[in-house]
Amino acid sequence: MAMNNPKISIILPNYNGEKYLEIAINSFLEQSYSNKELVIVDGKSTDGSHDIIRRYVEQHSNILWVEEIDSGISDASNIGISKCSGDIIGHLGNDDILYKNIFNEIAYHAKLIDFDSIYFDSYVYKIKEKQCYLRKCRTFRVNRINLVKKGNFVSGQNIFFKRHIFNKYKYNTDNKYSMDYELFLDISEENYLHLYVPKIATINIFDGNITGSLSRQQALRSAHVALKHSKSVREVISVYGRYFSVIGKRKKITHIIKSVLKFLLNFKNYRKNIDCILFVSSMKEIVSKLTKNK
Repeated sequence: MAMNNPKISIILPNYNGEKYLEIAINSFLEQSYSNKELVIVDGKSTDGSHDIIRRYVEQHSNILWVEEIDSGISDASNIGISKCSGDIIGHLGNDDILYKNIFNEIAYHAKLIDFDSIYFDSYVYKIKEKQCYLRKCRTFRVNRINLVKKGNFVSGQNIFFKRHIFNKYKYNTDNKYSMDYELFLDISEENYLHLYVPKIATINIFDGNITGSLSRQQALRSAHVALKHSKSVREVISVYGRYFSVIGKRKKITHIIKSVLKFLLNFKNYRKNIDCILFVSSMKEIVSKLTKNK
């Protein structure tokens, strides 16, 4: 149902992020919307992060520090979600900045529209390159088929979920590079309303962070996730084509596989000659082997 004055919880997983951590925390505190909380999950930092967090926790009752040892960013996110008390839950990196009054935007739309998630555009700020540009969300109907064929549609820090989604679903703790994409695919069969608002939610700093430095690993993991959720030959081909340059270990092998897939797709009666489910399963295994140890 639509909500009046929902509590907004932000989960901030941190590990040795002292460089921009205070900027991230202050962007939360500077939100004029009052019904909010920040949950920082950090039990492992060895830099000055804990001193920073301790100082803010002592000064602000709406900031909670969870000092649990996590197994990675996905596990830290799940821990933070389990400790928060908000009606609407979002995530923030230790080098992300919440845009002015974004909480007011979320609350305003929550009062009018019974969405299950709400998502926004962002700015990408590349420090070393001295670049800053608008990153708009991809606007397609959010369902399994489109997510498999087209990939992700929004970065994790720019989407905010109603609590009931996390009551049923969690981030895959084995996925450290494309956990958001996997969650979107996991919930894609649900009849959820994902509301896009073309306004800025965050400024995402790229300065050696996990998002900026591990794009290849992210692409490989995204390919595995998309293949896991593929249900047809056409979808496997789509995934393979989209991640072709990353998945391909040897050009000759990848060209052969792609050619065979295209032939089968265009062969009108292929369903009479091949068990589609077994074929898709075998192709997933082949691509998995190609990406192994990459």
